[in-house]
Amino acid sequence: EWFRIHLLFGQKSLAGGAITEMNSRIDVFMLGAFFSDRIVGIYSLAAIFAEGFAQIPAIFRVNFNPLLTKFVIEKRLAELREAIRVFLKKLTKPLLGIGFLAVLIFPFLAKLVSNDPDISKSWIVFIILTLGILIWSRYAVFWELPTQAGFPGYQTILILAVALSNILLNFLLIPPWGIYGAAIATSASFILGIFYLKFIVKKILGVAI
Repeated sequence: EWFRIHLLFGQKSLAGGAITEMNSRIDVFMLGAFFSDRIVGIYSLAAIFAEGFAQIPAIFRVNFNPLLTKFVIEKRLAELREAIRVFLKKLTKPLLGIGFLAVLIFPFLAKLVSNDPDISKSWIVFIILTLGILIWSRYAVFWELPTQAGFPGYQTILILAVALSNILLNFLLIPPWGIYGAAIATSASFILGIFYLKFIVKKILGVAI
């Protein structure tokens, strides 16, 4: 019986994992469909460095996940909400500091990679992507809350909504604005993910985070 339960749970989670991996490269794929490999390379340089900030939530998620799951199982939803509120408040200033420092350092790192004069364009891309990722990172610590609450299907819906938003925005913004459009679209999809997460958590747990 438990094998069946775990199998069904895993099936609902599988698609979300696959979509997550795909979503991390949507901007690069779509940019390549409209522009040359050289332009894609300039964009990818900024994207690689910016993606490093997406790993920050993993540091805290490992510690928070057991606590959040305990709150959900024991129906201590007021404590769940308060734990999230306090953490978000504490994380904001450090993230802003890290982001500001990274923006200052990036031009020097870019010059180490290439002497191409157009590589300077990647700095603006880096700023846009970093802004979106850092805003998202605060809530990304709680990104797996639907699965922890026993709703892996909603987790997949959350990830799919972000991916579809990313595809649509890139399709609309890349043709007129090129690499800057791709950066804006990708950052916007990250930020939209926060609202999708809030909506789903409110629906399944009745808690506003």
